[in-house]
Parts: sequence; C-alpha cells; structure tokens
Amino acid sequence: MQDLTLPTRDGASLPQSDLQMTQKGMILGSAYYMAPEQAHGKGDPRTDVYALGVILFHMITGKLPYEGATSMEVIVKHHSKAVPAFADVSPDLVGVPPEVEALVQKCLSKRPDNRPQDMNALLEEMRALAHLADGPMQPVTSTLTGMQAIGAEG
Repeated sequence: MQDLTLPTRDGASLPQSDLQMTQKGMILGSAYYMAPEQAHGKGDPRTDVYALGVILFHMITGKLPYEGATSMEVIVKHHSKAVPAFADVSPDLVGVPPEVEALVQKCLSKRPDNRPQDMNALLEEMRALAHLADGPMQPVTSTLTGMQAIGAEG
C-alpha cells in the first residue's frame, strides 16, 4: 500500500494520519468531527449539525474539542467526555458572548434530540444571535483562488 502524503506550503510533505481521513472499511467520517451516533453507524441532519459545532468550536478557540493519539481515542471522547468550555481550552480567549458558546455547546450535545434539528434550525438560532456582533455583519471575501489558498502556484 502506498503512503499518502499532504503537500505543504514549503514543498515538504506530511503523512496523512488516520485522524484526518476517512479510512476504507471504517465508519464514514473524520474522527475529529464525528458525532457520537456515527460510532454506531447512525446519522441524520443532526449529525451534520454536530460536525459544524466542532468546526465552530475550532474556529472560535483555535483548538478541537477532543484530541487523541488515535481515531478510536478521539471517537471515545466524542461519545463519553463533556464538551470543554471555551475558557478551559483557550484561557486567553475574551469577548465571546455566552450565548454563542451556549449555541456551540448545543450543537455538540451528545444526544441528537438536544441539537438543532437541521441546518435551517441552526441558521435561525444563529440569526437570533446576530445582534451580539459589534457591528453589521459583513460577508467575507477573498481574492485568492482555491489553489492559491492551499499554496499552489497560480
């Protein structure tokens, strides 16, 4: 079997770990973003809400909610460990409204019934928090093409 590698900006390569990729013959998904029910082969729109909760947690704190040496260790943590508070993983983080953290925690609920039921429901809950922003929300634009964004010449 060929070793898979990821290109980096400086041209070096990094091996892809089992934590970053869906593996053949394994449960579908990346361990870092996998909802607890996916370990049992189940999923529905609330599974995607959970994965987006992980992305939001990572974007806000700069850290993933669960880490481990193996995929199985990370999956077990998603299934059994409480979601850490933002301050526990990023003590220097300030200015995040508690309502935003509460919504991310809700997205990461172990029980699918306690999460927003789909992305539309989550969007409505996010819109309800828009008044917490410092000013009018502006769309983010980029002048980079997709290939430039990942370091390829273009």
